[in-house]
Amino acid sequence: MRTSTAASVSAAERLLERREHLQALADAIAKQLDYFDRLSHLVRLVDPANAAGFVPSPPTPQSERTLHDQMPTSPLDALLDADAHNVDVDEDEATRFVCLRTDFLPTLDAMEESIEFLTSRAKYREAPAYLEKFMECRLKACQLIQRHAASAWLGLAREVARKLEAKEQKERHREASLIPLLYVKFRAVAPELRPLVAALERLAARDARCADILDECRSSYLDTRQRLLGPLTEERLSMAEQADGTLVHRALDSLTYITSACSEERALYAAFFAQPDAGLAAYTGRLSQPLYEHLRTPILRETDPRILEELCAVVRAHLPADYDDQIQDNARSWEQATGDMRPLLALQHVLHRKLEHPDQVPSESCSVM
Repeated sequence: MRTSTAASVSAAERLLERREHLQALADAIAKQLDYFDRLSHLVRLVDPANAAGFVPSPPTPQSERTLHDQMPTSPLDALLDADAHNVDVDEDEATRFVCLRTDFLPTLDAMEESIEFLTSRAKYREAPAYLEKFMECRLKACQLIQRHAASAWLGLAREVARKLEAKEQKERHREASLIPLLYVKFRAVAPELRPLVAALERLAARDARCADILDECRSSYLDTRQRLLGPLTEERLSMAEQADGTLVHRALDSLTYITSACSEERALYAAFFAQPDAGLAAYTGRLSQPLYEHLRTPILRETDPRILEELCAVVRAHLPADYDDQIQDNARSWEQATGDMRPLLALQHVLHRKLEHPDQVPSESCSVM
């Protein structure tokens, strides 16, 4: 009897071990199948047209569109509206709906896990086909992020442009009016957009096609800022040029404005993107280029060495503290400079050249830029 009982217990233990082993195998298989099963949810997610729960806005009546088209627009508004008529509003709303879903970023993380799994197990049956589909979804997800971010920035810029154009010129350039519109409103959307852009940056580090989309995203942002600030900068520098006061005071006003604007632009860029790139330097260079164009002619016409020396001091004060004097004095140093440093160094080069020959008035067609 005891022998029979012991045998039964032993058999039961073996069955239990067998069951646990089979359960472990089933769990392992299910875990691996999960990497494949994620595809169906991902495909639905990255297709805004099929986004569950999205309700498109009712179309704008033709009469309202006609009335809007007939309304007078300001130069800034017209500039920023140039691309707006090519935007599908429902598509933008659907894209925003998808990108702001709480499961969007976690799904992208799960997608990357599946891609890593399939890449390391290329010999699995149908793994290459699934991998290709996951890679297509990765690309579509990047495009969604880029489109949503670009649409958000453009929408903000158009709103800001309308509000600025509604103000008088002097009121428009008061710091109390500019800062909230140009920077506070954009920073307000950074908490929403930064995680999405960060996800795009991570994907760009793994896929060259995603890197191209990240470049498009950066270009969209910088282009929107250029179209918004470019006309304002020209207007502000023209106001300084026509203002009363000495050339030194006007130059100081213009330099302070430009260096402050470029500093704010770099800080705002950092609120959306992890690392600056060549595009940011090119943008600040374009933004500050009018400074050189507005100050160069008055400098060339100035013959008083004391004023020229004061102007040199003003320009140097707006250069970074770690700029070496020897590099600054190099006649060709401006050619290697980038961003907003290039116009400043070019101005300094003109001043140094003018100090050497204060009575000589070079041709205004001659330029170092």
